[in-house]
Amino acid sequence: MPGTPFRLRSRATDAFTKAGTGGTVMSTILAAGISDAEILGRLREVLHETFEIAPARVTPSAHLFTDLELDSIDAVDLAIQVQEMTGMRIKPEDFKNVRTVGDVIATVHALLGR
Repeated sequence: MPGTPFRLRSRATDAFTKAGTGGTVMSTILAAGISDAEILGRLREVLHETFEIAPARVTPSAHLFTDLELDSIDAVDLAIQVQEMTGMRIKPEDFKNVRTVGDVIATVHALLGR
């Protein structure tokens, strides 16, 4: 969706774009009800493309550091990816306590709820 900072796509957001909105805005995405499963799907893509992690390993309970073997620099890269996905600036405290993929999903929801 050109011109849209949020890159999580769903049939609902595609429908809004096709309806002639000319690009979805954050409130439209919130109205579309982006689900945990859709965020998880996008995270699987990002982690596979960026860190070559098999998508099947990326589950909500997967620990970023022990299960997915990310290090602190990888965590910074992941935070940047989340920032690009949401179009929202991430403050260090937003990502400070993130330990699992489920925590990342919750952080995306928190960012979109601002």
